[in-house]
Amino acid sequence: MNWRPGEVGEFHRIAIVRLSSFGDVVMAMPALAGLRATYPKAHIAWIVESRARNVLEAHPAIDEIIEFPRSRWRSLWKQRFGVIRSVPEVRRFYRSLRDRRFDLAIDFQGNMKSGTCTWATRAPVRIGYARDECREWNTLFTNHHWSPGGQPLHRMDRDRLLVGQVGVPFAPCPILPAYSPADRAASRDLKIAGDTRPIVILHPGTSDFMPHKRWPQEAWIQLGDGLVRRSGARVLLSWGPGEEATARSVQRGMTETAELLPDTPSVKSLGAALTLADLVVGGDTGPVHLAVLQGIATVALLGPGDPRHYYPYGHADRAFYRRTACSPCRFRACPSLDCMRGIEVAPVLEKCVQILHRGTGSVT
Repeated sequence: MNWRPGEVGEFHRIAIVRLSSFGDVVMAMPALAGLRATYPKAHIAWIVESRARNVLEAHPAIDEIIEFPRSRWRSLWKQRFGVIRSVPEVRRFYRSLRDRRFDLAIDFQGNMKSGTCTWATRAPVRIGYARDECREWNTLFTNHHWSPGGQPLHRMDRDRLLVGQVGVPFAPCPILPAYSPADRAASRDLKIAGDTRPIVILHPGTSDFMPHKRWPQEAWIQLGDGLVRRSGARVLLSWGPGEEATARSVQRGMTETAELLPDTPSVKSLGAALTLADLVVGGDTGPVHLAVLQGIATVALLGPGDPRHYYPYGHADRAFYRRTACSPCRFRACPSLDCMRGIEVAPVLEKCVQILHRGTGSVT
């Protein structure tokens, strides 16, 4: 193939490798949009785990979703002789990637798991991040590497610059998730005729996988009450799997009235509910990154992660972060969580009030 890095190539079958997490998949979507605009006739497939798959379903820029069966394999491995029994399944999966005959694979994740998928495609061009941006020897599985040169880039920018290696211009070209009537069903009845109050959605929970990213419940309670009193806001509490108890606890603790969002059975149904909001507030979680992608004004409470990578895109001033001696860190078990507990309610409330009183309700 007559192709050099930075140029548009003759790529007809493209594999995107971003297996997880939900938030990281969302932040790679602008890069997907750029790929589709640059290669409008290419077959684009996205390899992803089941827990992040839903947000990609029916996306107009994707031709095929390939599910990486991590959950299935892990359940097998826990059984007697499970590792041996899983070998045929593992071989079939990786062989199926080879048989699709991709000519380009792009690894946005940069670890061993994603690297094995990238390598298994046998694509002649396999693009990934350089060693300083990767983990677990990922560079062994790719043959073209790019590095931001130590620049602390937002994850959306980093991914868009990576696809620049195949000639994708660094330009906004949003293609948002496609919501069906079924996706919108859970939040269809939330609108109240004649109600002019600004809607603020608070997302106080995180998955069990990320307990270190939770702001204390008492802080959420104070924020919710403050939003009602100072802005006359209608406060809705959103929640995902395993997070309902947290949302209910915040609701019960508030002096002012707050509503619990109805059960949103999928990521996309939660994303559809978020579109009702004038403002979304949450931690470093998938729903918050999805709100940002959809142009909803968002305030993010960032603890262990580097805020330069995860702030609400275009609005670094809407990220709240308290640096500690161990910041940033990747540890999920922490006895103190000083980085989250140190974020004070008053400045967060003040920023929310400013956004609501400005009346924009959108990211510019």
